[in-house]
Amino acid sequence: MHFFNENLALKIGINESIFLQNIYYLSKKRIIFDKNIDNELWLKMSSTKIQEFQPYFSRSEIRTLIKNLVKNDLLIKNQNNKRVTNTMSYALTYRGWILMLSLEKKSELKKIKENLVNLDNAPW
Repeated sequence: MHFFNENLALKIGINESIFLQNIYYLSKKRIIFDKNIDNELWLKMSSTKIQEFQPYFSRSEIRTLIKNLVKNDLLIKNQNNKRVTNTMSYALTYRGWILMLSLEKKSELKKIKENLVNLDNAPW
C-alpha cells in the first residue's frame, strides 16, 4: 500500500510526494535493518524495477518525477554503470533527509538514530 503525506504533497506535488516517500522508505529500511550497510545510501534501481513497485507511474512520469525532485534538491541520481542505461542510483539529498525526517514520529526517529552508528562517515 502506498500513501502520501498531505502537507508534503501540497509543497512538491502528489506524485513527487509518493515517489519521494517510497525512496525514503527504502533508504530508512536499509538503515534500520541492514547491519552490513556501507557508508552510502544509494538505491540502485532500473525503470522496470521502479514500475514493478509503483505500477501507476509510466516511464515518462518517472523521468519527470525524478527531474522535479532533483531540481528541488530533494534527490540525487547517478549512473554508476554506463553500460546499463536503464539502471540508475538514487539517494536523498541532505535537504531531502531533513524534509522526510521532519515528517516522522518520535518512535521512528529513535530507531533511525540508534542505527545511524553504522553510518558515521556517510557523505550526507
